[in-house]
Amino acid sequence: MPTTGPPTLPGRSQAAGTLALRPLTRRDEPAARAAHHELETDHLCFLLDENEAQTWAEYVDRLAQVSARIPAGQDRVPATILVADVAGQIVGRTCIRHELNDYLAAFGGHIGYCVRPQFRRRG
Repeated sequence: MPTTGPPTLPGRSQAAGTLALRPLTRRDEPAARAAHHELETDHLCFLLDENEAQTWAEYVDRLAQVSARIPAGQDRVPATILVADVAGQIVGRTCIRHELNDYLAAFGGHIGYCVRPQFRRRG
């Protein structure tokens, strides 16, 4: 009996591409800022610890340092921040925390994420 691929849940179509997790790059600035603006209305933060006083290149470099476990400040823990990319389009973001402080142990956990509104509920 031939197969046609993985089953699709009722009411949902299969994704148009494969989701990949990757670091932000210097080319991602327009899309990342658009995602940040969209998610602000849901009281979510796409660009974690983004500082308007720094350039985009400095921000991307700082995220790489945090991923490399270079201390990012007393209230921060080492973490890897990755964007979710489907077919070259940023659809969300995840933060994988390598250690927890007291607050994150009680309220945040090891993984945080957000999905842009137009890409939610797709399985």
